[in-house]
Amino acid sequence: MLESAVMRKAKRIWSDLKRVARPQTPLDLLAAVWPAMVGPRLAGHTRPVAWKKGRIEVSVRDQDWRKQLDRLAEQVRKRINAWWGAELVHRVTFTEGRPPSPGHPGS
Repeated sequence: MLESAVMRKAKRIWSDLKRVARPQTPLDLLAAVWPAMVGPRLAGHTRPVAWKKGRIEVSVRDQDWRKQLDRLAEQVRKRINAWWGAELVHRVTFTEGRPPSPGHPGS
């Protein structure tokens, strides 16, 4: 599969960010690049809120989004791992009721 120029650039930025940002946790780094990783539309309705033993919990705006994303969990997991460059995420779950943080796209 051919990578788009945008994806190559985003991955380069991701690599640079991992090297210089020195986040406290992988979740900090994931949250920082979430909009670039999943796209602005999805990021406007979601945010990663927990990381534990390879499982990421993603907060979604409402039940409709959660239902749709439950079906796409494996695709989201693969996309996250592609950005990490390793199989760090084994499961992605979606929970509703906690909207994206203030200042987050779509808030």
